[in-house]
Amino acid sequence: MSIKELPDGVVITVKVQPRSSRNRIVKDTSDSIKAYLNAPPVDGAANHACLALLSELLRVPKSNVLLVSGYKSRTKAIKILGVSAKQFLASIEVNVDKN
Repeated sequence: MSIKELPDGVVITVKVQPRSSRNRIVKDTSDSIKAYLNAPPVDGAANHACLALLSELLRVPKSNVLLVSGYKSRTKAIKILGVSAKQFLASIEVNVDKN
């Protein structure tokens, strides 16, 4: 799992799978974070769904979750303001589905 701690939050790497049956976050056996989204990869819909899902999971405002890179890629770098790496990891351990 790629987490970089910054003074104002963290930057994480997430692999996105659009057009899934439901929205969920999965931590796989290699500790990678994968977001399954029911939104299609059209007009940024999957990007918005990914940011909203992380916002809900971490209980931070949507404005605190920013797409840094990967606008048209399945691998995204996402910055989350107001969350430490420790808080992120604790929240992920509690809330994600395990594959």
